[in-house]
Amino acid sequence: RNPYDWMKSMCRHPYTAKWSMHERRVRGNICPHLVYTDSKKDKLLPVELKAKLAEQWMEFGSLAHLWNEWYAQYWRYANFPYLIVRFED
Repeated sequence: RNPYDWMKSMCRHPYTAKWSMHERRVRGNICPHLVYTDSKKDKLLPVELKAKLAEQWMEFGSLAHLWNEWYAQYWRYANFPYLIVRFED
């Protein structure tokens, strides 16, 4: 999936991922919540998260970092030629 649709899906079904979807002075949930709204323009503060992958809790810099790590598993350690075919719903 493309990153934004994957993140919206994670908002509906976060599985083992845990991150803040709330902020002070903001009503309701913010999702996907990538940076805090009270960050300064020159220093954006990412919303960090934890996720349980392979029975181990791991920390990620943001939901985007989790997406990168999750999908990198397909190609990072491949020792053979491969072809990735995407299927979008």
